Amino acid sequence: MLIVDWQPDQAAGHDDVMALIKLLLGDGAERVVVWPSDVDFSQPAFDYDSGRLVGQRWAQVRDEIVVYRLEEGRVTNVNTDSELILEETVDDGFALVSSIERILLAQLSSADLAEIRTASQATGTAKFDLDVASSLPSADSRPCYRVYEHTCGPDHSWPAGVYYHFLGKSSAKEPPALRDVRICCVLKAVAIVRNRQGGEFGLLLNFRDRLGVLKQRHMPLRFLAGRGDELQKALFDQGLDIHYPQRNRLAEYLSQQQPDRTIWITSTPGWFDNVYVLPDRSIGDSTDAVLLQSEGNTNSNLYRQAGTLSAWQQQVAGLCPGNPFLLLMVSLAFCGPLLAKCHLDSLAIHIYGPSSQGKTSGMQVAASVWMK
Repeated sequence: MLIVDWQPDQAAGHDDVMALIKLLLGDGAERVVVWPSDVDFSQPAFDYDSGRLVGQRWAQVRDEIVVYRLEEGRVTNVNTDSELILEETVDDGFALVSSIERILLAQLSSADLAEIRTASQATGTAKFDLDVASSLPSADSRPCYRVYEHTCGPDHSWPAGVYYHFLGKSSAKEPPALRDVRICCVLKAVAIVRNRQGGEFGLLLNFRDRLGVLKQRHMPLRFLAGRGDELQKALFDQGLDIHYPQRNRLAEYLSQQQPDRTIWITSTPGWFDNVYVLPDRSIGDSTDAVLLQSEGNTNSNLYRQAGTLSAWQQQVAGLCPGNPFLLLMVSLAFCGPLLAKCHLDSLAIHIYGPSSQGKTSGMQVAASVWMK
């Protein structure tokens, strides 16, 4: 965005300013702001006089800040310094509308518009060619891996993802050709993970699966050992879009990642210092985040929330008073997080009795504290 400081009484006239706007838009400017610096913006831009004819009662009394832009081949402008503009309606009342919606065509001829469009297209083509050339690594930087979050390559025809850039074979007559191959969809290592004992190192990976669902998965570094078959199995299983002929490069790419962020991992839900760890999140404050190890038989789906706290209080907890058995079961469900903080050992309560006496119902009420 470019700002033109305009002083109408001392400098260029309106025609000169419009010519400058045409030139700037033609050279690729997205927006040109004309700022009349001699105007007192604390004063209203419009004056209302009920004595005027309907449709003429609002009159502009000073210049406004105007933003010009090129939209679908047309130059449009919008007055922006008035937060709200009062527009008369048919019934002689008012309607409050945002000033950004008050769009008017600038006073440019069709020849001016054609000149701007031509210049804008030429500038866009040159900028596009420059972006493509600069986005791919040079021969001196190869071999290397790069991640592109948007389409890339010639004409932006290559899909987003992780690419391996290298040099092809060379000869006495020709330099090595630049080669580029796609490894997989966008895959980023966002953190290094390890356990309390300083072992079980891994990477926390972010990616979208084949259905576009954003996922975050812990990958133990031991999966990089050997040919990386365990790594490939795990990522295929999670729906990562992998270019099959280049699947063996995944291990090399991930082994080169060195994210700045670090995360603790733990193998069991519950307290980790001052953080309470669940399969899908951690509750509490910690210098480093804490993540439940994804391996094992912990099913995060069992901990999914269903409904709201107020609904549970009314429809479940609110029905327990007067029933000692249900009160006991709900209370037991809250014991886990409290025992460690109270410095107490674990306990077990054996519920037994004839069929159809409420044992299963009591366990379901207790389970509602933690899971869907």
